[in-house]
Amino acid sequence: MGLTVAVGLYAQNLAKEGEEFLEEPFNQLNEVLAENGMAPHTEPRVRTC
Repeated sequence: MGLTVAVGLYAQNLAKEGEEFLEEPFNQLNEVLAENGMAPHTEPRVRTC
């Protein structure tokens, strides 16, 4: 088993997949972060490169 890290996929796929489809995993992540007293994650909505 391994770990793959990718950046920019959210902004790249936002126009293709639709906002609701891509937002749900981040909403779930932010719920877990909040339950543990951590700041929410904010995913960039535009590609910078």
